[in-house]
Amino acid sequence: MKYLEELNIGDCFTVSNSYFILTSDFKKNGDKLAVCLSNGLPQWVNSSAVVDLVDIFTLDKENNIIAMKERQKDAANTNSNIS
Repeated sequence: MKYLEELNIGDCFTVSNSYFILTSDFKKNGDKLAVCLSNGLPQWVNSSAVVDLVDIFTLDKENNIIAMKERQKDAANTNSNIS
């Protein structure tokens, strides 16, 4: 779970059992615009809202699963041998 303000443009998330894609639009009060994937309508979401980050996948011609947007790996979450 993350705050909406921590997400990047184009990230997909779920809140209130609906899936959204974050756009680049925002208001002065910090609200961010997201597009609902079920009905295509835009919705303003408070930037302090807690959301679940999700991935969206598609299939290519050979039925390989491909992520629509690849995430960067967090350096803090990777294990490394320091000995």
